[in-house]
Amino acid sequence: MKYITLPHSSPDKKHSLDQVVWSSRVRFARNIEGRTFPWRMSEREAFELDEALTELLRKLFPEAIFLHTEGFDSEELLRWYARRVISQNFVRQGRTFGFSPDGAWTLMLLEDDHIRLQACDMGYRIPFMMERLVPVLRKMEKHIDFAFDEEKGYLTASLLNVGTGLRFSVILNLWGLVSLKRIQPLVEYANQMSYMVVNFVHDESSSPLFYVFNYYSLGLSEQEMQEEFQRFVQHIVSLELAARQEILQDEEERRLCYMELGEVREFDALSYEDMVYYLGLVDMLAQQNILDLPQQEEMRRLIFTYSDEAIAYEYQLDQEEGNHLRWREVNTWLRRVHLKLRSKRNSGALV
Repeated sequence: MKYITLPHSSPDKKHSLDQVVWSSRVRFARNIEGRTFPWRMSEREAFELDEALTELLRKLFPEAIFLHTEGFDSEELLRWYARRVISQNFVRQGRTFGFSPDGAWTLMLLEDDHIRLQACDMGYRIPFMMERLVPVLRKMEKHIDFAFDEEKGYLTASLLNVGTGLRFSVILNLWGLVSLKRIQPLVEYANQMSYMVVNFVHDESSSPLFYVFNYYSLGLSEQEMQEEFQRFVQHIVSLELAARQEILQDEEERRLCYMELGEVREFDALSYEDMVYYLGLVDMLAQQNILDLPQQEEMRRLIFTYSDEAIAYEYQLDQEEGNHLRWREVNTWLRRVHLKLRSKRNSGALV
């Protein structure tokens, strides 16, 4: 069986926002004209629509892989969830999901909407993901009558998605804004601009990673939404870089941040929240040219490959074993880290 794990990697693509943005996602929601939304469908209605859509999509995209949940036991299905190919809601109620062989796009049928088409990449890749997804969507539109209102746009199960049915999201490392306790003003400003800023781990977490996404899809074209979202992310990135500069302009502060990483040696386990914190610190120091860190994207990917879901469903470890595995993996990366100092005498690996 062909497996993929998201986020997808595009090593030939680069963007200036990559210094703060760890990953990005684009998702389109679409529904079939004249059919009820999935949450209101009977089992028979859902099965018949799923069968019809799957048959059509297989003809439209013969290179793609389509899988039915009936073919998996619960453990295997949860592995696909841990790989971020399907959502938690799809695990509960979906039946068919599909993807391109290279992981450039994925889709779910009858999750919250009849069709959810998405792409998820490392770094800021929204322009490139739109270039991949829009042709797929346009090809569908030639053969599928999507529910559409001339005034409101595409109709979706959630009012928040009505319009373009488009959701942009990114994960950013906001270490500087967290350290200066400037996150709450950013959250309030984002809400005024119809965006959400939420902690990647949980609301009360000290993690420096945050989700940023739009929560309205009405009133703008796809291109206008993309441009406005990028401007908003650029604004956040500029605030974050200024905060880092404010903190790290003092050499003693830089040294203390570096020495904080040495704490990891004293542990024998790391919770997911702690792992995300230290990875955020390493990444920030590398981006500020204080650390020399090879293969930075692969280190960022650890937040996905060593998530609680991956530990439980992919590696099939309990929490204690998983925390120890995370600690070993983070230590492996810290051994590759070198401090950039003016004096050669003080440079060297952390552990």
